[in-house]
Amino acid sequence: MSFGTTIRELVLQSFRDPSTAAHRLLALRLDPAILWLGLVLVSVLNALLFFALQLAMPGPGNMGGMGMGPVAYAGTTAAALAACVVGLTYVGRALGGQGDIGAMLLVVSWLQFVGLVMQVVLVVVGLALPMLAMGLTIGFLFISLWITLHFLSVGHGFSSLLRAFAVVFLTAIVLSFALSFVISALGIAPQGMPM
Repeated sequence: MSFGTTIRELVLQSFRDPSTAAHRLLALRLDPAILWLGLVLVSVLNALLFFALQLAMPGPGNMGGMGMGPVAYAGTTAAALAACVVGLTYVGRALGGQGDIGAMLLVVSWLQFVGLVMQVVLVVVGLALPMLAMGLTIGFLFISLWITLHFLSVGHGFSSLLRAFAVVFLTAIVLSFALSFVISALGIAPQGMPM
């Protein structure tokens, strides 16, 4: 079986049976260097997709990556994902999880990759059937949460998806406070200008 076929199969399995997909990926026990490279790669792909859409569909509501170029956007995305990895690891451990940085790195990177696949599908559907795109977007949000909870549950060895949901919720709160602290420490105003 080729590498491309394996990836496609794992992506499809992430939708059909996310727990099994998570077990398969974590069983690979990839080297941390490869996992960090994967996180950087999905960040670059995220930036490429974002700016490709900006160029393809310009408009007055176009935010242009909040004034950032593709490299800065990719770097910011990678930093945010790294923060999520750390947050999910230690919040999960505080709630009785067993996952380490490597496990969460794989989980976050893979979830981002699956998310990119969903974004591409949404773009294609949006171009062909615009009326269907909104409903599909809402559906994908719920599917993304469902996949995320299963991957976190497997990554931390939880027996309940509720505990995985608690990890997501508490990590979001912790990272929000951390971001607010950093913004305050740097003296950045809401408009993005130094105070």
